[in-house]
Amino acid sequence: MATDQRFERQSAISRRAFLKSSAAAGAVSAVPAAAWAAEDSGSPRKGGILRVAHTNNPSSLDPTTGRGGSEHTILWGIFDTLIGFEPKTVTAVPGLARAWNYPDPQTLVLDLETGVVFHDGTTFDGAAVKANFDRMLSNPRSTVKADIDSLASVEVVNPARVALHLKYPDSAMPLILSLLEEGESYGYAIIRRVRELSGGGIAWTDGMLYPVLHRLEAQDCISSRWREAENGRKRKYYALKRQGHKALQEQREQWLIVHGSLAKLWGV
Repeated sequence: MATDQRFERQSAISRRAFLKSSAAAGAVSAVPAAAWAAEDSGSPRKGGILRVAHTNNPSSLDPTTGRGGSEHTILWGIFDTLIGFEPKTVTAVPGLARAWNYPDPQTLVLDLETGVVFHDGTTFDGAAVKANFDRMLSNPRSTVKADIDSLASVEVVNPARVALHLKYPDSAMPLILSLLEEGESYGYAIIRRVRELSGGGIAWTDGMLYPVLHRLEAQDCISSRWREAENGRKRKYYALKRQGHKALQEQREQWLIVHGSLAKLWGV
């Protein structure tokens, strides 16, 4: 699932105010170099106002309902995430969630940072996390609903801890490695194959699949290359590497143990 969702509070930012601040930011480029040198000569200090100009007008400043891909460059500067990632390795790093763990295959527990407030002074806590996830799932205009389709519900354990209950265990890694064991493939083909194998029960999106592919590539489990498809379009194909075969074997052993245990419990 997509745990790097952005958290927001409603704020009255009008189109006019946004364009005004953007125009002001654009005017900064006309300041002489000598003025920049004078401004930068002192030691770093906290506070102040940073104005940023952007080439495109965003369709929304709401990360739940925004439709434009270019808006991410704006949203990343405004909203914090529960879990971030290291760009080079796509390794998960703490954000508003300082730690996390899986007590069982279908539950993700997040321990939240304390002493954090929204821009209006409202306290950030478990209730705020739940409210945001609930809105992502229920808002009819939500454009991120498919990215968290595996999320069944969010439980507030206490103000500093939430439990995300999943519809099914996170099977992304073993599924992808198993499919690539059959031969190299590209993103959409992987999504379609998983949907077919699960009878429509597992419906991945690009937003869910590609971060996993990038992480597996950073871990040297898979490789990628651009290739021209039969229709003439260029697609990025992924293939399993030696480290990927090793990781798949480990995953297979773990999942067979889980499957065998559940089969005994369920009398299958």
